[in-house]
Amino acid sequence: MSRQWTTADLEEFSPIMLLKGGRLFDGQTGQFGPELDLVIQRGLISEVGHVDPPRSGEMTIYDVSGMFLVPGLWECHAHLGPLSRGTEDEQRAALHSFASQGILYVRDVGSPVDRIQHLAQLARGHETPGPTIYYAGPMLEKSPLTWEKHNVELPGFTVAVDSADEARKVVQYLAAQGVSHLKTFNHFEQEVYRVLIEQAHAFKLPVVHDPGGPLFHDIPMDFAIGLGVRCFEHAKSPWPIVLKDKLQTDYLELMRTPGPQKKRDFFFSLLDLGANSVSEPKLAELAQIMVDKHVFYCPTLDVFTLRDGDLHELNSEQRVAHNKVSELCVFFTNFLAARGVRTLVGQDGYEPQGTFQEIMKLHQAGLSPATIIRSATSNPATWFGLERRIGALKPGFEASLLALEKNPLESVEHLQSSRLIIHSGQVLKCSLPDHNPAHSSDNPG
Repeated sequence: MSRQWTTADLEEFSPIMLLKGGRLFDGQTGQFGPELDLVIQRGLISEVGHVDPPRSGEMTIYDVSGMFLVPGLWECHAHLGPLSRGTEDEQRAALHSFASQGILYVRDVGSPVDRIQHLAQLARGHETPGPTIYYAGPMLEKSPLTWEKHNVELPGFTVAVDSADEARKVVQYLAAQGVSHLKTFNHFEQEVYRVLIEQAHAFKLPVVHDPGGPLFHDIPMDFAIGLGVRCFEHAKSPWPIVLKDKLQTDYLELMRTPGPQKKRDFFFSLLDLGANSVSEPKLAELAQIMVDKHVFYCPTLDVFTLRDGDLHELNSEQRVAHNKVSELCVFFTNFLAARGVRTLVGQDGYEPQGTFQEIMKLHQAGLSPATIIRSATSNPATWFGLERRIGALKPGFEASLLALEKNPLESVEHLQSSRLIIHSGQVLKCSLPDHNPAHSSDNPG
């Protein structure tokens, strides 16, 4: 049965938008449904079904007949801090470039807290709005800091945590600054890390962990999962805990050895083995643990794409190693996704095109278009505990969506075929060929 909106309804709820005839993505089935109408008011989706527009009154009508509607996209591994080096107008433009391409949410996992706060505020601007930014503030690690050089241009990009007391204080400070999550990286004393995670839980802050290099992790995945960490970055993260038994015995012995040369030789011997170094039963067991404990995985495969500048910086041995690690990362990503581990889309950068490049890399790694759409929409919302507010096209959810001209289930490249983009009820882009403003108000909401 269709809903007939009256002039009285419009006066009560104005301004209202009506999207006619769109096919909505269903995250549970991974399919697009039949053509339906979608009503937006006060920044939320208020109704989905068959709606008859009024004969008069203030309702903006968008004909999206036959188009493919998906929730707003997420970028889940961003470092937006470098954008703060530009002028304020340049910062606004850079942020708007995300939103104008349909990336309506960004999870920043390492930027100076004062600069990312300012960027988040700029992104809320009405004239050139950007994405909603969820931020962690600095990357946290034991000293000496791996990326301390970035603190020169971006003071506070990474912060040392060397004791339990420092762990408590830094979490308390960041919580007071309004962060939505924490980012831990690379080296940590395990007892200090335990205290940090306990403190994060006390403040209800989820933690994103990057174990660091391909091998020799201070905080391996199994240890972090046992403490309650529920997201891991970079596809190589599982490697040291899923080695075949003999290799793992050698690995654990080397973890107790201070000399770097033996570790280097061992690393290159494992690279020669590639996926043959991995115990698939161990990896399957890890996948089941990740599914059971709701652990998410952000592969960041596009970091292995060598650009022209990278080619000049790497010698032949480094290029070979780079390519072999890349192949192993594809193996891990495909294996875990095929067993139900929920992935996230993240580029490890600060440009919107990187998000779409990562989407293509995930598809090339064997993930289905439906899985990738979930990885860029409902999965991040679920990780943040926001799955009842965003990430789906249902009544009561935030009205943030893309109307696509082409079906992204046929090709994930079609996620860039948007004709209409709306974020929190605000139209950011409209290039509909048959847009009829007959019942439009001056303020579409």
